[in-house]
Amino acid sequence: DLIALIPFAAQAAAAIQKARLLDERERVANEQRRLMEIIAAMNATADLTTILRMVRDTVVEVGGFDRAGLYLYNEATGYMHGTWGTDREGNAEDIHYDVKPVSDDDRRLWGLGTAGCPDFVLLEHYHESYQTSHDHAMRGVDAHGIVHLRVNEEIVGFIGVDNLLSQRPITSADLERLLPFAHQAAAAIHK
Repeated sequence: DLIALIPFAAQAAAAIQKARLLDERERVANEQRRLMEIIAAMNATADLTTILRMVRDTVVEVGGFDRAGLYLYNEATGYMHGTWGTDREGNAEDIHYDVKPVSDDDRRLWGLGTAGCPDFVLLEHYHESYQTSHDHAMRGVDAHGIVHLRVNEEIVGFIGVDNLLSQRPITSADLERLLPFAHQAAAAIHK
């Protein structure tokens, strides 16, 4: 009786796989459509604060990350300036108060000032590696991604992402999917 079910099981497995692929294609198409709508909206406004908030919201909503923080970077002064982020409960928060120098360690870690500076950096085991304090915003973060906002070769900012709330892993592929949006966001911010 079981041997008679093998051809049926093979057909069922193929149908399930096809349905999963179609669902994934639909999800990616919807994600891309939503990103294009947001990029059009960003290009339609000249208000920097609005653009910055849209970038943060998009990374969380469409990018599929629990939290995102958006920082502008001034290479001449070596400082990064917070704009919008996500608190430990998943709510958007104004982080304009967060202004800090980018240390030499940060520059090395993020590939800044090096030939062929990467588009993104994935830091695994963040909480353990950086010994965050009990009250630190990054306490408990395992994987942390940093996507550079670049106009030509100039880095104008960073998007930091993590999945603190869901504890889902972050992969290089997750960060690569953000790159087209990051390039458009950088252009809108620069403009």
